[in-house]
Formats: sequence, C-alpha cells, structure tokens
Amino acid sequence: MDDSGLHAPAQNREYAFPSMKLKIGDRLQLQLPPPLAQEKHTVRLIGYCEGVSLLVMPPHGFAMKLVEGENIVVRFFSGEHVFGFTSTLDHIVRIPFEYLHLSFPEKVQGVRIRKFPRIQTRLDATVSSAALDGHPLSCTISDISISGASLLAEADLGKEGENVIVSAKLEVLGNPHELELNEAIRSCSGKGEEERHYGIEFQKMDAGHKLVLSSFIYQESLEEI
Repeated sequence: MDDSGLHAPAQNREYAFPSMKLKIGDRLQLQLPPPLAQEKHTVRLIGYCEGVSLLVMPPHGFAMKLVEGENIVVRFFSGEHVFGFTSTLDHIVRIPFEYLHLSFPEKVQGVRIRKFPRIQTRLDATVSSAALDGHPLSCTISDISISGASLLAEADLGKEGENVIVSAKLEVLGNPHELELNEAIRSCSGKGEEERHYGIEFQKMDAGHKLVLSSFIYQESLEEI
C-alpha cells in the first residue's frame, strides 16, 4: 500500500462565505460550548442575511440550555470541501417557534477533499472472508485513510494477500453510516502475541462509500477549525 503523502497535514485555507454555496435546508454541524460540547449536533439552515446573521434550528432538546453570547463552532460538508467557522450565539428566538441567530462568520476555513491524511481512531469493526467460513471476527480500526487502514485484532484475520470484507459504522454530521469495504491484507505483524496488527488496502470503493469515508476523515481531522 502506497502511503506517500497521506501523513501530510491537511492544507486548509481561508474561503469567502459564498464559496460554501449554502442552501436553505442544508445540514450544519454545531459543536456547542462546554459543558455541552461532548457531542456534535446536526441542525438545519433556515436562512441567512449575508454580513449580518445565520438562522438555524436549535439542536433538539438543547435550546433551553444555550446561553446568548457563547461561541459555537460550525462545520459544513459539501461534496468537494469541508468548511469550518466560529460564530457567536447572538439571540435565541422562542416564539412562534425556536430558532437561533448566529453571528455571520468573519472568516471561513476549508479544505478541498483531494489529498487524504491518515487519522488515528478507535473504531469497532468486524472482518469476514471465505477463509473465515462466514464467521465475522471483531477487530479495531486504529487508523484510516481513503486508501487503507490499520486493524488490531486478537484473532487471526488472514494472511498477506488475502481479501477480506471489513464492516464498520461511522457517524458523519450526526448521521450514522454503515460501510462494508472489500480490502486486501498487505501486512501482518504480532503473530503469537496477544494482539496482532494488520495493514489493509481498500479495493474498488464505490462513490457513495468514498464520499462517506472522506467526509469522516476530514470531520475528524478538522476538529481544530
């Protein structure tokens, strides 16, 4: 597996707000301030006045817990870019229905989904193959890129060169996705030890899975935006 360039940091740069091409109804990811920041929440954009304010629906069940004046990190995933910016919660409207006024972003950071870094993660997954007689084995994805991943497993998942199917659940913008990827084992180490390490390469990923995986990778790698 060729990992050249995969460990390079994502090249994010500043974009103009119109570059996001936001539309009414688009889903945005909000990262709330402490102590509400443990989870990310998906909301709908219901309008904006450029240079003035963004209008979004509140995270379900959280409107009463939010405080005006707090900063909120906003992320948006398009088909080609991942964008992020910080807004201030200017006002909470409660009548006739709840929605939030967020300050218009002074600057927007973004990354074009083109070169994909390898990110560290701890994803539960299962591996199946003809050699395993249809009995999936549990493993952990310890890092992942658009071209491959590293697996940790207590069981023997197969030999170098063998094809396997790895299944895992990802969350992108608060929405769950199930991936089932055809992969080839490229390396194996730690035989005879309590935990074995496998390097795998993805084979012929379809466009839908590629978009979900690339969005997940950039979602995780742009936490600081």
